[in-house]
Amino acid sequence: MKTGALDIRTFVVGMALAAVLLFSAQALAVTAAPQDAGVGATSSVGRTGFAYLGGLRRFVAAVLWNRLDPQFHEYYEGIPLAKQTYMMPTLNMVTVLDPQFEQAYYLASWLARISVSEEEGLAIARRGLEANPRSGLLTSNLAQLLYIEDAQANQAQIEPLIDEIMSDTLTWMDEEALYEGVIVARDALAKYGRLEDSARLDQVLERMREAGAGAGDHDHDGDGVQDH
Repeated sequence: MKTGALDIRTFVVGMALAAVLLFSAQALAVTAAPQDAGVGATSSVGRTGFAYLGGLRRFVAAVLWNRLDPQFHEYYEGIPLAKQTYMMPTLNMVTVLDPQFEQAYYLASWLARISVSEEEGLAIARRGLEANPRSGLLTSNLAQLLYIEDAQANQAQIEPLIDEIMSDTLTWMDEEALYEGVIVARDALAKYGRLEDSARLDQVLERMREAGAGAGDHDHDGDGVQDH
């Protein structure tokens, strides 16, 4: 093993142990608090301790994410997504440590859909959006999973998500995430007979392609077939 890799691993392990010790100390402090201090005071102490470790938690989450190889939109590399379930424990830990880590929810929802069930994939997608309500990536992700499950039966859930995508209230990680979201919205709008809106988004997509968007991998379910 290279010395550099060993040093990084030692550092990460040390940081993780420090986190465990701090969390343990916080738990003991809460347990030892007088019962008549009230639930509000105890909860406040717990929230303060969790917030205090926010930077450390996000750092560990980032380290864990970076160990997933390949990452995010490069996670296929010729390996079916269904055979990459080894990533699930790490992805779950990333979302626990950093609930604002959008990419982890996205990838975990597709892995769960394929390896466990559609319901589990949707549950993860919903949790991600609840934790990140202004995320364009997670809004379009939930809309797409609902659409794939049953476009007609889920129409009442999907259309509000599509309207969010069409608005300018969401935050997008990058142009590729926005491109994907617009495609999801366009297809759903066409399905539901909102043809003028769908045609307008087609024009948006054309302009985005001219600017270089949409050149990546769009095989979201890892079956070897491009989804759009």
